[in-house]
Amino acid sequence: MLVAALAFASSAFAFELQDVVSRAQQLAAERYVPPAEAPPFMREMGYDQYRGMRHQARHNLWRNLDSNFQVSPVMPGGVYKHTVPINEVVGSTVRRIPFRKQDFAFDEPDLARLIPDDLGLAGFELSYSFDRSASAQKFFVFAGASYFRGIGKQAQWGLSVRGAAIDTGLPSGEEFPDFTEFWLVRPQGRATRMTVYALLDSPRLTGAYEFVISPGTSTVVDVKAVLFTRERIEQLGIAPLTSMYFYGENTPRPPEAWRPEVHDSDGLVVRDDAGRWTWQPLLNPSRITNQEFRGSTYGLMQRDDHFGSYEDAEANYHRRPSALVTPRRGLEGGRVLLVQIPTGNEFMDNIVALWSPAKAVEGGKRLDVEYRLDFGGPGIARTGLGRVVNTFVGRDVVDATSMAGQTRFIVDFKGSRLDRLKALAPVAAKIDSEPGTEILEHQLKRLDSTKVWRLSILARAGAERPLALRASLHVDGRPATETWSYQLDANNSIRRSQ
Repeated sequence: MLVAALAFASSAFAFELQDVVSRAQQLAAERYVPPAEAPPFMREMGYDQYRGMRHQARHNLWRNLDSNFQVSPVMPGGVYKHTVPINEVVGSTVRRIPFRKQDFAFDEPDLARLIPDDLGLAGFELSYSFDRSASAQKFFVFAGASYFRGIGKQAQWGLSVRGAAIDTGLPSGEEFPDFTEFWLVRPQGRATRMTVYALLDSPRLTGAYEFVISPGTSTVVDVKAVLFTRERIEQLGIAPLTSMYFYGENTPRPPEAWRPEVHDSDGLVVRDDAGRWTWQPLLNPSRITNQEFRGSTYGLMQRDDHFGSYEDAEANYHRRPSALVTPRRGLEGGRVLLVQIPTGNEFMDNIVALWSPAKAVEGGKRLDVEYRLDFGGPGIARTGLGRVVNTFVGRDVVDATSMAGQTRFIVDFKGSRLDRLKALAPVAAKIDSEPGTEILEHQLKRLDSTKVWRLSILARAGAERPLALRASLHVDGRPATETWSYQLDANNSIRRSQ
């Protein structure tokens, strides 16, 4: 069993968020100090070598207690370049969790001998007993900068979340804040939720976080954060969701690829302040793109959860989680930003969705925010509307009259009220275009074979203008679906090939 040792703080009162807030506020008034680094040979090791160092489950924290939760320390190395203090909170006592090299198994004995006995930890994984008769399943991890990931029961790891993001996608370059200390509150008895506190630091930002984590079929995290700015931040990102989109049904497949699709998420969903939902399929762009949406509820979804869409029995992309951010406090008057970055492989996270204030945040400011995170299937976004289930994009090649520069969009809608309608029902499409985009024609019909309502749009835009469309289906003048939103940059590979 991993024992807690080195008591470094104690009081007559339970440790709470305000204790971390005081630390963050104090840090904001001081000069920034980077977090401690792992030894160079560990920072430079490759993926396979890093995987050869494994913490043994029999040494998990809380394994021998009557608890649904267990904690596994994460070894520094590879992408985890920093060490971070991790503490256990039991009532009014706070104790440092030590690094214990003997609790790890090593594939390379020579490597094990090089690792210092006082190395430190890079983060931790949480396990939970979803069923009393089954082994505890890993479902949450904090490791690397301010990254953390969560999944529901029997899901596959996928997208990540960060504590904060600074200037993501801007020409000035991005600053990555770090969680520099953690406090894990030991759950009582057979508790079904637990609390983690974290201290965040970076050259321009400090912060205190409280995560109340409730695992289940969908895992729910209630987040409170208090942030302090050291200096002006042009674009502060709250609750940044980070994912990967290499290619899919709405993009060309690379010539050497055999899998039909490869992505951790396939779309962004946003709810605006008036309650309207928008669905934006993701892209692997030819250059960095930034799009802005009004609203503060948003998520990156893996809507396509059919194995046949990927045919990958190892990566299991059909089981990747979706994540939804629902605001509680402090996320008013801003916007949701979608940043898409070109990638040539599936190993780079190239998609970021975040909430950002409408204006830059000056130095010396305090921000209090609260939001809920849901990790689960695509149904966590309960819109009550018909949803987009397919987006296909390409050039019409029908006969000699087909013209270059024209793009065909096929959008399939399904669900909610649509499923109860017959083929001759009075369903109408509302289509809007941005300036510079011309809608040439459109048709709407119900496909008997799949029971979807298929909207076909032919459009074009000037050679140097983005091709941008929005569409939704209405019944009796009222919205029956979310709004499909799509934008193809002038330099997108689909348009370049036309």
